[in-house]
Amino acid sequence: MEPDGEEREDAGSMEVRMEWALSTMRNLTGNHQVSIEQSVGTKGYVAMLEVHGTGDNRRHAVVSTPGDMWFSLDVDGGFSLDHFEEETSRQDVRQLIERYYEIAIAYVMNGARPADGRRMRTARHIEVAGEDVVLTLGVPQILRGALRSGLKALRRKGRPG
Repeated sequence: MEPDGEEREDAGSMEVRMEWALSTMRNLTGNHQVSIEQSVGTKGYVAMLEVHGTGDNRRHAVVSTPGDMWFSLDVDGGFSLDHFEEETSRQDVRQLIERYYEIAIAYVMNGARPADGRRMRTARHIEVAGEDVVLTLGVPQILRGALRSGLKALRRKGRPG
């Protein structure tokens, strides 16, 4: 998506793009819900919005982006939703962050359900305003799980019968 002329002038630096993202995130946290806690911060040139439950609700989600190129939502267990796009307009940055925040809130408040069938271990479904959103495991988590399963199988074979 092509930024308009005004946004293109402002979009030159990483600092400016990250500030766009931080500003959007700060505006969202004003809509604080009673059973969740939220915080906004940075790590390097990445803006981060953390949402987590309170009391017995230990679910945790993080929306992160440098304000351009990639946007990510990470939840417990290594599941994530990622979006990659170059030259993201300021409006698109806001819309993506708002959408990922909405998904994060739905996850923290209501949890996620496993996918059916073969994808059961590698995907989670979150219902957001009647829409089914799928988060998947990253490659490192999938490989770690496969190695763990393989080691368990080897141990079972090595036991005397």
